[in-house]
Amino acid sequence: MSTLTILRYFEFMAYQHGITLCMIVKNEETRIKDCLDKISAIVDEIVVVDTGSTDKTVYICEQTSARIIHYQWDNNTAAARNAGLQQASYEWILVLDADETISQTDFPKIKSAVTKTDADGFVFHQRNYTDNPEVENWKANNTSYSEGSKFKGFFDIDVIRLFRNRDDIYYSDCAHELVEQSMKHKPKKHLFVPIHHFGLAKGRVSDKEKNEHYLNLIFEDYKNNPNSFKTCFLLGRQYYQLKNYNNSKKYLAEALRLRPNDLSAVNAFAMCGIMLNENNKAIELLKKAVKINPQYEEPFYSLSIAYLNINDIKSAMASLRSFLKINPQSVKGLNLMGHIYLKQNIFSMAETFFKKALKIHPHYKLSLGNLIVALSKKGAFEQAQKKARILLSLDPSAKNWIDSMLNAT
Repeated sequence: MSTLTILRYFEFMAYQHGITLCMIVKNEETRIKDCLDKISAIVDEIVVVDTGSTDKTVYICEQTSARIIHYQWDNNTAAARNAGLQQASYEWILVLDADETISQTDFPKIKSAVTKTDADGFVFHQRNYTDNPEVENWKANNTSYSEGSKFKGFFDIDVIRLFRNRDDIYYSDCAHELVEQSMKHKPKKHLFVPIHHFGLAKGRVSDKEKNEHYLNLIFEDYKNNPNSFKTCFLLGRQYYQLKNYNNSKKYLAEALRLRPNDLSAVNAFAMCGIMLNENNKAIELLKKAVKINPQYEEPFYSLSIAYLNINDIKSAMASLRSFLKINPQSVKGLNLMGHIYLKQNIFSMAETFFKKALKIHPHYKLSLGNLIVALSKKGAFEQAQKKARILLSLDPSAKNWIDSMLNAT
């Protein structure tokens, strides 16, 4: 046995074999009990760091076996996370938030993974449920997991959430805190298990107040490390959410200076250009992106928008077909194809694609509105009125638009 192996053996033996769940919470009384009840079967210890709850969160946690750590909030999420890690007494640490859960059907995979492994950490899919099909990398929810059965779709992000209890594994950055940086050179394995995340399901992505708060946190990270690709990229994306496209473009340019071939950054930068009516420049960037990775779907969608903006219908449709070949159940892709046919007054084809989108996501208001237009234009007024009643039930503010559309035809 090598000296390094011996040292690692004694390091791991410093803690009992098992899993500590570490969480940070604030005002989560509506979700914390369900989260703890579900996950308790797989963990040996629960450490909850409370950052200043004023509701019943702490009381609820105290009714379980959880150990509560009261932490004075200092706008540093990583520091709060690390305060919890320091209290863990088992060999492995699992990190979840109150709006997350893991399916019990995946518990055996996790138990097996930590029993015999040389890895220091495991990568999960954070499965972010949202009914907004316009989110990047959105997939229709066709999985067998009951946890997400109420939602039309999701997008996955790879995250390390299970790792060894070691002093050199810790969280960094005030916003979008991760252990990934401290584990950059440590052995990791993909577990292919989703962490079901429901925090975006009520539209938090577009919540202006929360986005501005998050922006301030990212700026703290930027002040500490202005040459971080991750921080520049997050700043660019956050400004995009706030529709400040000039600032978004500025920080995404910095991100691309640090990592020129990152396709997510390229696509985000090009979308800023599209929003600023710089379509030809965006097209050149996106054409390079699809050559680098023809299986990355988002640049094809962005290309179709840019081509459509300069009235190049043929190229727009070609790009969109490539996008739909990769993600045939993309609601936004099907809707855009219907829009392109509608733009050409090919109403039957437009109707077909809008109905395909609505079959996947029956309450997608954009496709409902477009379908009303297509049906009205082709003279199917009774069908248009039926769809109008559905749209009105979902969005009463659409009444004036509906009335003007139906009266105009």
